[in-house]
Amino acid sequence: MVRIYEEETYVELRDGRKGLIVFVWVEEYTHYAIELANGKLTTVYHEEIATPVESLTT
Repeated sequence: MVRIYEEETYVELRDGRKGLIVFVWVEEYTHYAIELANGKLTTVYHEEIATPVESLTT
């Protein structure tokens, strides 16, 4: 069963990109749909998120 949640948390990814988590879905692995600072959407796994941040500029 897939569970999908809405989220509004700013994060920094391990590769240095920052973005806003907009959706989280949980299957076998946890995935995140992230809107990056440049406006593009990307999907990452939980392990790719380094830390929450205050905003995209911090």
